[in-house]
Amino acid sequence: MHKTYLILLCLSFFQLSYSQDDAPAFDQDKMDSLAMLVRETIDVPGFAVGILVDGEVYYTAGVGVQGLATKVPMSTSSLFHMASVSKPFVATAIMQLAEAGKLTLEDKVIDHLPYFKMADENYRNITILQILNHTSGIPDVDDYDWGNPAIDDGAAERDTRSFTASPLDFEPGTDNSYSNASFDIMADLIAKVSGMTFENYMTKHIFEPAGMKNSTFFKPEVPAELATQPHGLDEQLQMAELDVYPYNRIHAPSSTLHSNVDDMLRWAMLYLNRGKIGDKQVFSEDTYSAYVFRFLPRGKSSRGGNGQ
Repeated sequence: MHKTYLILLCLSFFQLSYSQDDAPAFDQDKMDSLAMLVRETIDVPGFAVGILVDGEVYYTAGVGVQGLATKVPMSTSSLFHMASVSKPFVATAIMQLAEAGKLTLEDKVIDHLPYFKMADENYRNITILQILNHTSGIPDVDDYDWGNPAIDDGAAERDTRSFTASPLDFEPGTDNSYSNASFDIMADLIAKVSGMTFENYMTKHIFEPAGMKNSTFFKPEVPAELATQPHGLDEQLQMAELDVYPYNRIHAPSSTLHSNVDDMLRWAMLYLNRGKIGDKQVFSEDTYSAYVFRFLPRGKSSRGGNGQ
């Protein structure tokens, strides 16, 4: 018999497998010491860690501080800017809407957003699936404009309408290239199909049923006392808080999820259980089986993303 260990460290996933005889006994002091060693090794202001064993929470901890300026202690409730971890949540929302019969992955984007236009007429052929597996040909974002963020409800539609002069990098479906910009269009599509804002849909249909009580795609909802801060090296190569926070509602689906270790462990449980957590069926097992592997790119080559 084997035990499965799922470790969430700095909000990233790692999976390990041990035989039952070899599985280490839980030792709080040793786990805490290991967490402190990791912080010293990677030299960051703080991080949070969570470990699942056979689908049960084995260990969680907050290490260090949320920000060097505030020195608020890190906790498992501390909320991180999750960058591209946002994207699997968006794909899950699309799976739910397909399950409800409101769209299919083969639908064209213009079927739901008729005002979406690009300079290359092949934009008419872009499908939802091609958005999700980065084979749409839509170029990546040049400037996230973090310093001048939009926060109003009209941001998603304005972004969709902003592609008019943009060419495609390639004919849709013939290649693959990582595109945050294409994912951002999904905010408007989800809003139009569901009849509510993207952020409200994600809260009502994913976060709430999954028990992810503190997660949000809308930065103004993040409580100041739980907010971690972005850091980088200053001119003296010393770690310091950045002046600009990486949030712009235009880029919600690609980049703006805010979550914590406690909630992300529930997200992991949701997928380990193929759509169910506790007594909540967030999406069906049939939907999991039918769609979860369909988002993998099938283009001729793979081009790197920008680190989002």
